[in-house]
Amino acid sequence: LSQRFKKARCDAIVLAGDINSDEKPLPTMKAVMAAAARTTLPVFAIPGSHEPIKGYAESVRTVRKRYPNLKDCSRKANWRFMFKGQELIFLPGSDWLGGHGEYQFLPSAKEVKARREKMRRIRHKTNLKFFFMTKIPKPRHPKKALFICHVPPLFKTRKAIDIAIFGVAAKTFLIHPKHAKLFDMPPQIVPADPKGQRSLWPVWIANKLIRKKYPLKILKHNRGNRKLGAAMRKRKFTKYIGGHFHESGGRAIDRKGKSIKQNKWNNELFVNTAPTFKGRGAILTLDGDNAKYRFIRVKAK
Repeated sequence: LSQRFKKARCDAIVLAGDINSDEKPLPTMKAVMAAAARTTLPVFAIPGSHEPIKGYAESVRTVRKRYPNLKDCSRKANWRFMFKGQELIFLPGSDWLGGHGEYQFLPSAKEVKARREKMRRIRHKTNLKFFFMTKIPKPRHPKKALFICHVPPLFKTRKAIDIAIFGVAAKTFLIHPKHAKLFDMPPQIVPADPKGQRSLWPVWIANKLIRKKYPLKILKHNRGNRKLGAAMRKRKFTKYIGGHFHESGGRAIDRKGKSIKQNKWNNELFVNTAPTFKGRGAILTLDGDNAKYRFIRVKAK
């Protein structure tokens, strides 16, 4: 993909989170960052839902020794870049953490204590780094700004970029210790949550638990972040790229959730670029107030 970007004469590459695999987080992060930076193009990287703090920092540090064109946009000083007449604004982290993930964004610092306690209780996670929506820079020229965040805002249409398929607890149940160990979680009582208002289960875990006769069911809904959407509207962002929801990868819409065709100029554009591990990516072209996109795909060797 990195070579396709270079061949297409792209001006920069964005790694919008989930840069590592959960099986081998450190080597995969280093490999992906290095592959992108090897193009000599500017590379802007943020952590998403799966990056561990030490592993991400070490990967950036190691790769930057050889490729200083890699920009770590988890650093507050790098949340805003003016780049070839366009403004790039970043929010690192995710509202949901999976695997080794330790970077999380919240509406404000007020939620930190409660979130730490929740993550300690349900995931045994104590080493967390927080980012806050209140600190998202206000764009100097909103129509020329591109907002980059791993997680999309909440939409309401079925063709939007935030559709997710997930599991919810139809009834209260206890996860047996031997099953909890399989998914790197503590044994726990899971309260009934049939509408998915408190906790969601990745569909691959939910399906495995369903096969073991746990009372979970599968839902399909818009699951973008509502408060992030409010923060974006307040700053008048009209262009966004990210990912997070694999089910919605390869979609592009306007602010109302209406699909936008490839290679068509539009003054609003919200894109879910699709998972890179499936050989998928996107090329975004910005020209003043307008933007267009096209998706690309490569076969794994």
